[in-house]
This record gives sequence, C-alpha cells and structure tokens, in this order.
Amino acid sequence: MSSFASFVDSAMERIESQQLITGELLSFEVVEGKRWQTRPYPVWSAIAHDALSSLDSGSPAFDSRMLDLLPREHARSVCARVAAIRWRLRTYLAWEEEAGGTWKRCGRHSDSAADAATTTCAASALLPVHPGRFAQTDCRREKTVRHFASQTECSCIIAALALRYLGQSGADTRGLRESVTEWCRQCENLGADLPWFAWVTARAWRFGSLPGAGAIADALLGGLKTMHRRDPSFGGVAPLAFTLSAVLNLRWDEPAAGSGHESSLVSAQRALLEELLDATVLAIESPLAPAGCAYEDSASPGALLALMLANTMLACVDTGRYPR
Repeated sequence: MSSFASFVDSAMERIESQQLITGELLSFEVVEGKRWQTRPYPVWSAIAHDALSSLDSGSPAFDSRMLDLLPREHARSVCARVAAIRWRLRTYLAWEEEAGGTWKRCGRHSDSAADAATTTCAASALLPVHPGRFAQTDCRREKTVRHFASQTECSCIIAALALRYLGQSGADTRGLRESVTEWCRQCENLGADLPWFAWVTARAWRFGSLPGAGAIADALLGGLKTMHRRDPSFGGVAPLAFTLSAVLNLRWDEPAAGSGHESSLVSAQRALLEELLDATVLAIESPLAPAGCAYEDSASPGALLALMLANTMLACVDTGRYPR
C-alpha cells in the first residue's frame, strides 16, 4: 500500500470510529467556557454528509478523478466505506426530522427550538439524487427553508444555506440569489463567519448551476485572501477546513474581464490552495480534540476529519501535489 493510500485509510478509520450506532457523528458542546461534554448536533452530521459526497460514487457530486489517487481495489473500498457512512448519516438525519420539516439544534429529544442552520443543512442532505423525484416531504421542507430565509434577522450564512438547498432542488432562487450576491460583495466585513459563508456559497453556485459564478468567485477569493494575510490559520481547524473547501469549489465560468483576468484569478486560487493543503494535512495527522476543532460552541472531530479528507484529495487532484 502506498504512503498516500495509508494516509487515506488511516483517516477513514478515524472517521468510522467517530460514527455512533445511531448513524450520527460524535459531537460535543462547550460547558462553562472550558469543559466539553458529548451532545447531539445534527448539523455536524449533515456537514460530514455533504463533505464526503465527492467520494461517494452514488452522489451527483462524485468526482471520479479521486479514483486516480489510489490503487483500483483500494479506491473501490474507500468508495464503498464512504457510501456506508453517508447512508447511516442520512438515516440518522431522517430520524431527527420533526413533523413540520424542521430539525432542532441539539436533536429531537432536546428542548431546543427548530434551528435554521440545522434544518437547511439536513434538508440538503436528504434531497433526492434525481431532482425530479420530489415528494410531499420535499415540498414541506422547501416551504420551511423559505420561511427561515425570509426572516428579517436572517444571517448571511442562513441565506446561503437556503440558497444551496433551493438551487440543488431546482426551485426558483432569484430573490435569494441577489441577497447572497450582495453579501459576497461585502464579504470582507463578515469576520469569523466568512469561511463558513464562503463554503456554503461556493457549493450553492457550483452544484445549483447558478448564473454569475465568476463574480461570486472573484469576491469570495478576495475576501479569503485578505483573511489569510491577517491570520494564516484562519483562527482554527474548523475555519481552515471550510476555507479550503470553499476555494476548491470556486469556479470562473464567466470571467469578468477576459481570459487574462480569469487566468490571474485561477493562479491566485492555486497559490492559496497549496498553502491550505499543507496546513490541512498537518491537521489531519494531529489528534483532533474538541477544543481544537470547535466552531462557536460545538465541535465534531469526525465531521471535520471527513471535510478535511475530502478537501485534501480534491486539492491533490487540482494541484497535482501529494502530502509530504
């Protein structure tokens, strides 16, 4: 087995060890600002499901180039293991859904209220593979997602999450798309929210086949490069993972100022990719404790490891570089 295949196999074993019998990935919450205790956070399982889609041959987001990174039999094994992990994640998320098409932040047995981020992420995970196969449950979820997106206090991240769901489901996105585009123009002012916003927005434009990809990529890459200059670590493992995924998903299908402009943007993307790839590999090879991979007041080492593994393999394909 090659060193890279061993690297992938080790990461897969760690992800599998974090998946509970219920299908969820182990997650934690911060207590009194310093201690950590286990607590269900379905949003992390939904994030892992999305992250591993590029390694699942049954997913529309599957990237067949990933198979070239590993020996044939090993590649088949990885795809099968990923498919099993994602099936268990979907089963768990389906169980967590409330009757009104919402998900609670800390699971259906908690006293927490319906949560916009958890609902939009989980609803995206449960979208049918073929967009035409919509059922009554999908219509109910679409209505719920639109409700969250229409709230006056709707944040940039919720708007982007809703746009991703609606775009992937084939629904009308015009009004919401304009709102998210405006957030992209001001993305340098988003602070710590920028990595997650950029990740969701890049995924929304790429897999929702939305127009104006070039302008979105230009704005987000500029914001992420500015953030990288201020803090090369992006403030932690979670923001780093979201940032690398965002950069990998940016596309310049509509260059704003000719091929020269497009080439300079792609060069900037590659340079940032290479730096982020090295930092991500170091994070994967290090023990991932909850305190070291938290986002706000929750953490899931398994979900972040899934995101970082998929990121690493995609970055290796895009840059032609393997981890040292």
